[in-house]
Amino acid sequence: MAMILVDKDIKKLVEEKRITIEDFDSDSITPVGYDLRIGEDVISFKKKGAEGRKHLKLNERITVEPGESVLVRTEEFLRLPRDIAGIIHSSFTFSWKGFSHISTTVDPGWEGYLWINLHNHGISQLTIERKQVFCTIVFHKTSSKAERSHSHPISRHDIYQMASAIKDREEAELKFKRYKEFLLTLTFVLFLPILAASIVMFAKPWGKAGGESIAYAALVVTLAINVANIIWSYYKNKYK
Repeated sequence: MAMILVDKDIKKLVEEKRITIEDFDSDSITPVGYDLRIGEDVISFKKKGAEGRKHLKLNERITVEPGESVLVRTEEFLRLPRDIAGIIHSSFTFSWKGFSHISTTVDPGWEGYLWINLHNHGISQLTIERKQVFCTIVFHKTSSKAERSHSHPISRHDIYQMASAIKDREEAELKFKRYKEFLLTLTFVLFLPILAASIVMFAKPWGKAGGESIAYAALVVTLAINVANIIWSYYKNKYK
């Protein structure tokens, strides 16, 4: 019969080595789960280079910007038998601050670290710290042993590959967006001088009025260039 494991069940299964939690701390056991802590590796989808992948030292903190998502590796390494699964739930303290994560399942037979996605939904910077509690795993006894096991590598090096692919896609989308803005600005720059030149050509046969039109055309060209420079500077700074 399927059921949720309570604190004494979890402690017993850990003592019997049916559930393995490396770096186990009995204080992390909750009435219906086990508190997981932020581990060494954090991957940002927004930051680039060395800033995009951090290896946290003990008590080291990093800042998560508003709207930023990060992948966090747990401090704990887990091994589960084929008849026990887990579900990750948010920590109230983290959610209250403005963090949220996508709830995920831990398959029966799982072996490895867990990677949890955190997103800053707030309007202020938030910090996370190595070995800080940020979510809880609730263990479920399944009705029978699962026939299939997870196919992910224990080291989860595929996580780095996926994160890199997402970053590459986002950078390509950003470059394309900047290219479109550049074309728009270029079109704007070219169109108004051509319009001004057309006014001059049209006004020439009218004699005196031609001089006024030339002055007007020059003013239009100057304004077009200045406005184009302002637009281009804005988008360049916004998306750099």
